[in-house]
Amino acid sequence: MVFNGHEHNFQVSEANDKTSGIHFIISGAGGELRTGDVRKKMKHSNILGWAQQNHFLVVEIDGKTMRVTPLSFEPMNVVSSDGSPVSLPITITQP
Repeated sequence: MVFNGHEHNFQVSEANDKTSGIHFIISGAGGELRTGDVRKKMKHSNILGWAQQNHFLVVEIDGKTMRVTPLSFEPMNVVSSDGSPVSLPITITQP
């Protein structure tokens, strides 16, 4: 799991061969949001979910399981590249 910022939105990557099995969480939406819709580029960039909302993260660790929940002043609308909802929290379990 890698946490990063700067994109001014929320993104979570797939964990696959192209990402070396690592989930990347981008959480850079504490201030001004980046305009535009990234859904057309998500599959190429291995992005599993995206939200253009101000937020912060709650990270809970229980043994080998980590739950990452983006929270906002309104319900988070994290979507996949086709616009379907992504289930929250993002749950990562260490093998």
